[in-house]
Amino acid sequence: MAELNGTSRAESVADSADLWARGLSSGRRRSARLLLGGSARFWTDLVDIYVPWPLPAAASEDELTLMTCVALQAAPTKEVLAGLHGLRLSWRELLCLQYCEGAAAAGWVRDEWPGLRDHLRAALPHIEPARWRGISADELVAQARAMAKRESKLPDLPLELGAIPLGSGNESAFTRAVRRIGSLPRPLAQALERFGGMVPALVDIPSSDEENRLPLDAGPQFDEEPRSQRSPTGLPYPEWDVFTHAYRTDFTTVTERRFPCRAAGAGPIRPELDAWLNAPIERRRQGRLADGGDIDIDAVVDASVDLATGHDPGVRFYVDRLRVARDVSCALLLDMSGSLGQAELLHRQLECADALSDAMARAGERYAVYAFRSQGPKHVEVDVLAPFSDGLYRPNTAGLRPAHATRLGAAVRHVVAQVRRQPSERKVVIVLTDGVPFDEGYEGHYANADVEKALDEAESQGVAVMIIGIAVADGDELAEVLGDRWRQISGVDELAPVLGDVHNWMVAS
Repeated sequence: MAELNGTSRAESVADSADLWARGLSSGRRRSARLLLGGSARFWTDLVDIYVPWPLPAAASEDELTLMTCVALQAAPTKEVLAGLHGLRLSWRELLCLQYCEGAAAAGWVRDEWPGLRDHLRAALPHIEPARWRGISADELVAQARAMAKRESKLPDLPLELGAIPLGSGNESAFTRAVRRIGSLPRPLAQALERFGGMVPALVDIPSSDEENRLPLDAGPQFDEEPRSQRSPTGLPYPEWDVFTHAYRTDFTTVTERRFPCRAAGAGPIRPELDAWLNAPIERRRQGRLADGGDIDIDAVVDASVDLATGHDPGVRFYVDRLRVARDVSCALLLDMSGSLGQAELLHRQLECADALSDAMARAGERYAVYAFRSQGPKHVEVDVLAPFSDGLYRPNTAGLRPAHATRLGAAVRHVVAQVRRQPSERKVVIVLTDGVPFDEGYEGHYANADVEKALDEAESQGVAVMIIGIAVADGDELAEVLGDRWRQISGVDELAPVLGDVHNWMVAS
């Protein structure tokens, strides 16, 4: 690799890493991308593998060492950790968890890719490959906590090791750490700024220090306010300020309440809704077949990697198209602000919610129902009417009473965080509202831009959000801002085309 320079070398690295990402992961990683800047590092969001440019020293000197670094990010131990939720780890424990997962990933590379064994030492000179088969997230966390108590100083964590994905969704804990720089102790903040999220080895924060424990599933955070100003209850979320083009960190606080609706018999069957909820989403290409209608390019790429690393490439090089089952989780979010105090408006919204609940239950779709209202940024209430389950629940049975205002962006961010935890392949949030966003300091262009930003965030995380305005009198500006993500209807009889739009999104994604 030394003979290539500048752009040509970067292109060569990107092309090679892209092939390795798919081949080494058996298709679990889609591609590889270069990250520019001196603070970049290897990491994966479980979809793509990110490669720092310029390359770290060891990976820059030898192509197979670079392949080893990519292989570490393809290890299945990354998926093991990605399922963790609700933990609170000190920064010291988090560093140890990175070390323990890295050792297990190294063990996977050693066992599965024997041609790369000699290059593991160059990539990870101070990390001994460890057991990976059957290892669980709880076991890795236990190892990390024991290590944090046992070791007075932690070993170096080379850039080649990379970061680890934790919590729900595809954002790594270290990415969240970088976003929290403003609220961390000054020495750690300086270290994170310097190393871009790869915390250096000798930052020593006692594991008993609760102030520095980070919940791994608290939703997206962008620091701006000091920790002392944050609400002691509820979950904090950012709010987008269109006038400063920046997030207002932890500006809103969402508090969940259990406000269950009762299990109930189904309402009237609406065939126009059932048709969309039972429609197959796509015909997916099934690869790695011994025979088929076309050549499987990924299988051919894998065969090239196998040959380079001493494996038998096999003979399964074909692809064909097979129908797949519908696999969707949907959350309904109901606006319960004071404007719904008019009986007719409340009736229309609950009639739509009940119809959607009935249809999703008949289709066997995983769904949950939430309602929200707000009183200023620190008092956004989200009622859990029906969690994700297999039962039939009708929102009309919950005895909801509309009150207060509509801080829609915070409610959407919270419900998106919940639906992202579901195992389904497709994830959808449907919002039912009778009006436009409005609350204390939250109206007009400011509020509409925050809602648009919340929907953009959801889409980047693989969640489709559709906002349905039911008999809205003044929604023209919001409709213009949200485009295809806003639909206005007068009642339940106009719901079917909206489900058709949601279906088209799932087919296209």
